[in-house]
Amino acid sequence: MKRFAILSALALISTASFAADMPVKAPVLNPVQGYPYNSSGIYWGVTALGENAKTGLAGPAGSTGDIFQVGAAAGLTVGYQKGNGTTFYAVEVTGVYQNIGASQDAAPAGSVNTRWQAFERVKFGMPVAAIATYLPSFAGTFPGLPTISGGSGTTHGYIMAGLHEDDVSAQYGLMSKKAWQLSPSIGIGVMQQLTAGLVGDAWVEIVKPAAGITLGVPGGVAKVQQGNKYLVGLSVLY
Repeated sequence: MKRFAILSALALISTASFAADMPVKAPVLNPVQGYPYNSSGIYWGVTALGENAKTGLAGPAGSTGDIFQVGAAAGLTVGYQKGNGTTFYAVEVTGVYQNIGASQDAAPAGSVNTRWQAFERVKFGMPVAAIATYLPSFAGTFPGLPTISGGSGTTHGYIMAGLHEDDVSAQYGLMSKKAWQLSPSIGIGVMQQLTAGLVGDAWVEIVKPAAGITLGVPGGVAKVQQGNKYLVGLSVLY
């Protein structure tokens, strides 16, 4: 019994000495404070957006008519995010079903109905507080203005560039999914950490069809002149 007690004591002393020699484990990163600047990985979520635009239709003898298209869309988003300590970037893909549509019967007759859209975005961002350092200060002129607080540093602004693919078959009298408009876009947004695993992402975006190309339109079909499209979007990301 005495021998067993001595061996047990030696084992405890050895274990304590080994533990003392081990490096101290780094503290667990606060997921709210660390996102998205100290984290990387795949994310997904749901997206809703509103959109409006004006489309010009070529008519007889060069006459034109304008159709305003207004609607909303909802779909799914998947992306990959990489944090760099003080900044972050993300690449994401979104596919949506939309109810955007309008038509006119008078010459020139036409339709701008569209039901499918996909877009890819590249986002680059930093804390809103850091962005504010690049803006002029009006404290001397408007001393009574309240200061904007990001709480615990969980509000993240970003700029973005993207590419949109819209089903524009109806504008050329074709069946759905036969003609597609590829258009570049630019925009700004802000993300807000809601919980440790949930983020809200709101943005505004300008899409420029005139700078893009149309695929799938048969030869000899009059080109539809599309004006800038304006989007407001909201995503909930996991």
